[in-house]
Amino acid sequence: ATCRVTVSSNTSSPCQNPIASGTCGRDVKWAFCSDGTLTISGSGEMDNYEPPEGSNSVPWKNYESSITTIVVQEGVTNIGENAFSGCTALSSVSLPNSVTRIGIDAFFICRSLSSITLPSSLTNIGKDAFAGCTGLTSITIPANVTSIGTWAFLSCTGLTSVTNLAVTPQSIESDVFHGLTIGNVSLTVPAGSVALYKAAPVWKDFLSIKGTTTAIETVEKENLAVYPNPVENELFIQSDKPVEKVEIFTASGRVVVSCYSSVINVSHLPKGIYIVRILLAGNQSVVKKIIKK
Repeated sequence: ATCRVTVSSNTSSPCQNPIASGTCGRDVKWAFCSDGTLTISGSGEMDNYEPPEGSNSVPWKNYESSITTIVVQEGVTNIGENAFSGCTALSSVSLPNSVTRIGIDAFFICRSLSSITLPSSLTNIGKDAFAGCTGLTSITIPANVTSIGTWAFLSCTGLTSVTNLAVTPQSIESDVFHGLTIGNVSLTVPAGSVALYKAAPVWKDFLSIKGTTTAIETVEKENLAVYPNPVENELFIQSDKPVEKVEIFTASGRVVVSCYSSVINVSHLPKGIYIVRILLAGNQSVVKKIIKK
């Protein structure tokens, strides 16, 4: 798609007194201010772009080296491919909870970016999305992220810690973190999921894996009961909130039961320790360990 560019005077814009503004999606606009702020506003999807040398590069290309802050406003649902690639002075990014996807090369070689808060709505991190962001020292992957593309964090050599809030580890390729030694990087995951991460390819290779309760609601807070435990035949789940899905994992992280009921037949499972992930209404997850007799 093409973007119309307007050198602005008194045009309406989410950025006060913009130097330039235009469109970057069917219902998405952009504006760049003299203070180095690029604002993306509107609703729906941003356009995808080619790398800087391509014929369909970003409409703010002439200002890339001056962009220090990016503010994406509520209503925008994705970050387009190559959208902010090569913004080497970029140090601050604000993303809304309406964003679900970060496109290929979206923040490629944004070397001055030391931190970014990814929204809880995010489900997909594209290939090379943060490749070459050598200034990043930590990153938190939201609980709803299910896909992380090849080389997403390529050569992010400044990373010392990663927090992954997904209760179930994403299946990723080894080159997601290519160019850095993840054996020197600490990993923090939801409490109750440590065993899953320690058994999951790539994730198990991090320096240390520790649990935190910040990503999940505790059983007490949700007034949730899982019984009997130990269990032999049927497992019952009682909660104040509707149970939307239940998954049972082996200690090595393999899914052995997936159902949409609060009564689960586990009689066929071999004796041992299992991890139960319970998805409740409101997109809240609870993790519980059980013993199968």
